[in-house]
Amino acid sequence: MWWWFGRRRVGLAIVALSTAALLVNFLVLLPHFSPTGALLYGDRYAHLGDGPFGAMIGLVTHPGVVIDAIIDPWHVGYIAAIVLPIPLALRESRALAMAIPAVAANLLSAHTYQALINYHYTVLRRSGA
Repeated sequence: MWWWFGRRRVGLAIVALSTAALLVNFLVLLPHFSPTGALLYGDRYAHLGDGPFGAMIGLVTHPGVVIDAIIDPWHVGYIAAIVLPIPLALRESRALAMAIPAVAANLLSAHTYQALINYHYTVLRRSGA
C-alpha cells in the first residue's frame, strides 16, 4: 500500500499488524497447538534450512532449489491454474505482486499437496451425501 499506492500510514499499519500476526502464529499459536510441541509445517521447508529464518536464508544460498520448484511440471500447472482464469487481473500487476509470497510458499514447500491446485479452494463431498 505504501510503495505502490502511496498510502504510507496504511502501508506501515499493514506491515506492523501482519508482522505481529506472523510472530504470534509462529511463536505462540502453532507451538501451543502442536501435538509434538514442535513448530507445525516446519518440515515443509527443511530442505531450505533449519527453522523459518534458515529457510529464508536458504532461498538465497540454494537458488537451484528455487529454480527447480518453479520449473517443476506440477508447479507450472499450479501457476497456470491460478493465473489463467484471471486474465483481466493481469492488467493490475501491482496487486497481483502481493500474491507472490503465498505462491512462493506453496511452490517451495516439500508438502506435495500444497502446490497442487486440486487442494486449493475446493469443496469435498462425502460419498453417499
